[in-house]
Amino acid sequence: MTWHAACNNGSCVEVAYDDGWVGVRDGKRGDGPVLVYSGPEWISFIDAAKAGRFDLDRIAAGGPRGDHHGPRNDDRDHRDGP
Repeated sequence: MTWHAACNNGSCVEVAYDDGWVGVRDGKRGDGPVLVYSGPEWISFIDAAKAGRFDLDRIAAGGPRGDHHGPRNDDRDHRDGP
């Protein structure tokens, strides 16, 4: 599996794709936990981010945020990646 990094002001996030799943981790802690999302969950997140639903100024102003769908909480072991 190949991890792809995106960094901004020294903060990095890494994303990997594997068999229909998307793994997300802290770029500074490659051995740390991995959040795992299905393909449709990831697409929904990206669409919401592009629409500005997570913009801090919008959230602080109490603007509409829509439904919140966080990481899955199920029996999969997320420590080893997707």
